[in-house]
Amino acid sequence: MKYRAAFAMALAALILTACAAEPAASITPAAESAALAVTTQEPPAAAVASGKPLYILNSGGTAPQFAITDTAAYLPMKFGATLLATKIDFATAQQQVLCSVDGCSHADAGCPAFMAADDDALSQYYTGGLVAAGDRLYWFINGGASPVNVRVDVSALDGSNRHTIVENGSIFQLDCTMSMCFTDGDALYLASAASSLVRLDDTGLTSVFPLNDGHPTPENPLYTQDNTPRCTILGCWQDMAVFACTPSLSGSGTGLIGVHADGSVTDLGSYSIDFGSPTDWISTLHDGKLYYVPGSGDQAETIEVTDLAAQTTETLPLPAGGGWNNYCIAYGDGTIGLISNEINYAWTPGSDTAIELAPTWCKDTAVARSPVIYAENGTMALVKVSDRTVSTPQLTPEGLPYQRQQTIRELALIPLQDLFSGGQNWTPVAMLDGALFD
Repeated sequence: MKYRAAFAMALAALILTACAAEPAASITPAAESAALAVTTQEPPAAAVASGKPLYILNSGGTAPQFAITDTAAYLPMKFGATLLATKIDFATAQQQVLCSVDGCSHADAGCPAFMAADDDALSQYYTGGLVAAGDRLYWFINGGASPVNVRVDVSALDGSNRHTIVENGSIFQLDCTMSMCFTDGDALYLASAASSLVRLDDTGLTSVFPLNDGHPTPENPLYTQDNTPRCTILGCWQDMAVFACTPSLSGSGTGLIGVHADGSVTDLGSYSIDFGSPTDWISTLHDGKLYYVPGSGDQAETIEVTDLAAQTTETLPLPAGGGWNNYCIAYGDGTIGLISNEINYAWTPGSDTAIELAPTWCKDTAVARSPVIYAENGTMALVKVSDRTVSTPQLTPEGLPYQRQQTIRELALIPLQDLFSGGQNWTPVAMLDGALFD
């Protein structure tokens, strides 16, 4: 996807911080704000889990090409013309190439961590992503201008026993870095921005819920209607990947549908709201609750919280005085990220205060930004705390001097609880001398 708009959104999307200044719990109480309102949806058939529960991977991370486990983060990095898989060990806070071969130069396809190079068949347009699910590491290698040049490998977390399970697949079906991915402990489930759900395991790829980019299919009940549905993946609940589709199964409004691993669909209710496109970041799903911020621009005052099990929606006031964007994102610990005037906040639903998280770097040397949460696992976060451009003298193959511009990104590790309380105790990561895609 060439680190497409999703990554631009990943950068603009939640960039939360704990930084040099003490946290400012400066948002005033909202006791005088809008009163809580509770409404009940037209109840559909009760949702019944029929399979193993799904768990979202890297739930609040804004760099979906990075993977995270309880003990490490995995990320692709470009070294010159070569893309390699690397690992950041939480115990040592050091980045290392995912290779255990003594004396390896890490310079070509002979390295176990090799993903692609500018001069191979994938061409200069390659990208790559890593996804950790259980004891497996999935390698996504997307290359060329054609959307069908995608390879997927799988290995152990240390990179051993690596083998290819999908070759020459479609980027629109397989690129988990385009949207969301889940696991049930046995396989990886990819929910794409094109609103399809596929299962990926050691045996290859299985289509679970195809929408085929707007082409009717008999497997999809949404196509019994005249209108082509517009769907957005929201997350997972129980054993279902949850999509918001317009029109709903009933034919009006926006409906939530739960897609089970066997391809069956559960109607989760209809709503008279617009959840937006996959990159709008105005709604988020966590632990069976859907959070939606209505409004536009920086005038949002409330958040709607829908309990999928109880089929009720309550309208809560956002902390007063914020000038909130209609934006929210959920983290693995249940904290909701909000943005006001390009400053990031951490908020616990129901609280009348939010913690301001001060910026530590500047976008384009001018716009203050908070540290970017690249990956998080519910307890630990890998964050970017600085972003700067440096110029280094280089020589062309002909021996002519030139200045090479390179973006240096400084990463750090910090417990989520400390980050969201404004703590400063992050541990800098000793990074390798390469270039990150984000």
